[in-house]
Amino acid sequence: MVERRVEPSTATVGLMLPAFADVAALTQTERAERWTLRGPDAALDGLCAALGLARPQRLRATVAGSRAAFWLGPDEILALAELGAAPVDFGAGSDGAAVEVGDKFVGLDLAGRRADAVLASHCPQNLSLAAFPVGKVSRTLYAKVEIVLWRRGASSFRIEVVRSFAPYLVAALTAAAEDLAALDRR
Repeated sequence: MVERRVEPSTATVGLMLPAFADVAALTQTERAERWTLRGPDAALDGLCAALGLARPQRLRATVAGSRAAFWLGPDEILALAELGAAPVDFGAGSDGAAVEVGDKFVGLDLAGRRADAVLASHCPQNLSLAAFPVGKVSRTLYAKVEIVLWRRGASSFRIEVVRSFAPYLVAALTAAAEDLAALDRR
C-alpha cells in the first residue's frame, strides 16, 4: 500500500466576524490539522499516543501543548494539532484508523461574559457550568448545524463546524449576540 500525505490547505474561510465585545468575542482559530480516529480502545490508545496525547475520557478533551483530542463516541475521537507541528506517524498494523479531515472543519473561539448565553440561545444542551464543566466536549446542534463544542474556560468555548456551514453558524451566533446586547441595553 502506498501512503500519501495530503497537506492541509492554508486558505482561510473568509468569515466576516462581527464585534460584539460587550457580550462575547467570536474569532476564527488558526488553521489546524485534524484527524478522525476510529477503533477499539486499544487502537485509540495507540493513535492518541502517536499524537502525544492520552485517550480522552467520555465527553472530555485531553490537551498537550498545541494538540488536543475530543471524545465524540465510544470508538471515535477528533484530534487537532497546530498546523506545521511535527509530523505524526500513526504507525502500521493498528486495528484503528486515522483519517485526515483538516479541510473539512473550521474552528471558532467564542469567549466573553455572555458566551454561554449566546450558545444557549440555539443549542438544546444545558451549558451551565455544573452540567457542562470546563474540559467537557460534546457533538451537538446550534441552529440546526452540527457542531463539536468544547468548553475551554468558564466563559470560553471552541467550536468545530463543517466548513460549508460556517457562514450560517456565524450569522446565527451574531444574531444571538446582537439580541443579547439589545436586551442588556434595556
